[in-house]
Amino acid sequence: EDTIAIIGNKRCITRLRFLFCSQVTSQALRTLSGRMSLQRLDVTGCHRAVDGNAEFPCMALANSLEVLNLDWVYGVNDSSLIYMNQFEKLTALSLAGCESISDKGLEALANSPVLSVLRLPELAAITDVGIEIIASQLKFLTQLRLSRLPITDAAIEALSKSTALRVLSLDGCKHVTDKGLR
Repeated sequence: EDTIAIIGNKRCITRLRFLFCSQVTSQALRTLSGRMSLQRLDVTGCHRAVDGNAEFPCMALANSLEVLNLDWVYGVNDSSLIYMNQFEKLTALSLAGCESISDKGLEALANSPVLSVLRLPELAAITDVGIEIIASQLKFLTQLRLSRLPITDAAIEALSKSTALRVLSLDGCKHVTDKGLR
């Protein structure tokens, strides 16, 4: 908490990265986000950074945050993604390993105004339905990483209709076949 207070007094910081810092909590992020105008925040592996039962801790950054990395933050769930629509400048979001995210969460995320980069690796509850939703609704999506998802050729067909998509990663998507890639 003392370290967070010291960092929070540095209002000029625009990028902040905590990797696998087990003591960074959602309360600490609330404190920080109320004091700073961060453009980039990376809390990869900070398991206590998001409490899945409370309001998303960085709401005070909704007007400034452009890039958010929540990889392996287990408290992130479908309810957390509802808040993402309020981040007016959020162009990149990474949710690798956030196992409580399902198609329902992607449906909420699909209303994000300017999201162009989305990373969804290792989310076992994401299906073709969720990918079809983001493919049809995220109009600015240029990069999408879907590594190790249980999606099929139906998801690829939906993505093929996206005119903005330029980079697609399907590493380890075992149910995608040659037929889906034609």
